[in-house]
This record gives sequence, C-alpha cells and structure tokens, in this order.
Amino acid sequence: MPAGSPLAKFYKEPDAVWTPRVLKDGADSVGALGALNRVFINIGLFSEEWLEHFNPLVGGKKITPIPIKVARKNSVYWQANENQTPNLALFFLATAKPDYLKNAPGNETYLTADAATLTRGKAAFSERCARCHSSKLPEKAYTFFPNNGCVGPDYLNCWNRYWAWTKTDEFKGAIKEIVRADDFLQDNFLSTELRVPVTLLETMPAVRSRPTPLRATSGTTFPPNPTKISPRWERSRCITRSLESPGSTECPQVVAVTPDPPR
Repeated sequence: MPAGSPLAKFYKEPDAVWTPRVLKDGADSVGALGALNRVFINIGLFSEEWLEHFNPLVGGKKITPIPIKVARKNSVYWQANENQTPNLALFFLATAKPDYLKNAPGNETYLTADAATLTRGKAAFSERCARCHSSKLPEKAYTFFPNNGCVGPDYLNCWNRYWAWTKTDEFKGAIKEIVRADDFLQDNFLSTELRVPVTLLETMPAVRSRPTPLRATSGTTFPPNPTKISPRWERSRCITRSLESPGSTECPQVVAVTPDPPR
C-alpha cells in the first residue's frame, strides 16, 4: 500500500489492519480490502472452486474454507480481483457520502422548519431510538463493554448492564445533549457497533451457511498473508495479527464483538 494512500492509515506493517464492524454481525471485519475481495467470491467469482466446498441448495456436506493460494494459482479472475480492490476501496471512500432528505427534491413535503416540532422530534429520538440508532453515544456507554468489546460468553451480561443504564436519567440526559448538538448527524451512521441481542430484537437470525467471508485468526490473517475464505460464522475482530500472536486484538474507539459459532 503506497504511503500516501488514504488506505494506508488503516494498515500497520507488518500484520495489522484497522477495521470497523463490516456487516452487522461482524462477518467481514477483516479490513476494507479483505471484505471487498470476499464479495466477488460470494457472487460467483471462481465458482469452479467455490462449489467444491459445499452443496448448494441441498446441503448435506460440511462447508470447508477456500485456500486463497489456490485462487491465486488457478484463477486469473481472482488475481484481477485482488489487483483492483485498492482502487475500488478508494472509489467508495470518495463516493460513499450520506444522502440527506433535506437535499432531495420535494423535501419540503416531508420536512418541517417548525422549531417546536424539531425539538420534540429530537427529544423523541434521544429517548426511544438513539441507544441503538446513533454511532454517537455518551463515553460511559463503552465502559460496559471492556476488553475490546466484551467479546465472549459474558457479552450478554455486558449488554444487559448497558441496556439497564440507558433507562436511567443519567443516560437520557447525556444522550439528549448529544442529539441536540448541531453536528449530531455529522459522521453519524445512525446505527451502532454494539451487537444487539436477537432476543431483544425478536427477529429471525440470518441463516449462516455460505463459505463467504475471510477469516482472520490463527494462520489466516489478512493482510498481508490471507490463506482461506471461511464459513460465515468464523469471525474476525478489530485488529488481527499474525501467527506470532494469533487472536490478539486492539480496538480503540470501536466496540467489536465475535459471535460464538452456531450449534
């Protein structure tokens, strides 16, 4: 990666990559390049190899990872994929900007300039929505998820303590000030890096059966030495390191979680 590239700040030589959560469950949290490379496998690139690792439609066969060295050796399409990925990432950095309703044609039909209505709307959002639908939270929120996101079997307890705190006057007062701020929407993706339990959402969990994302654990770090594309439940974390310290992570300002594999 050229030193002057905007992508360089997300990579630390020789073996660490900075990444936010990519996909809600963290399935592609291996860095921008790894996540983008995986997409093309998922939509059919080098299907000759992909189809050797699972039975589409009918199942009945254990899913196995695809060695990236095999793709590099046998697929010119994969080689082209890797070569173009940095430019694709730069394209997204340049073009992936928020589209605000206020800038859309006919926005006056849906928006109001009435100060009282806007104030009430902000209050309702802070009270009912922001604890899950704001990437700007009071700093205390992250103290409920120690050790790089409270990853592991104790996560639900960490979440429950956070959730209980969001019902207190302390949280409500702090989040109300954040929502009222003029820059609330700036760099706010109106979601959260926290893993919201499906028991709270009461929605159907995603079916996890495709050999899709890159696994960034022992022996399969990315970058610079990716070796496999593995099943969806084999998650990575914020920063993944090489064989010298497999599984170690650093994750400042990002709360990352790694779900347990399905049973």
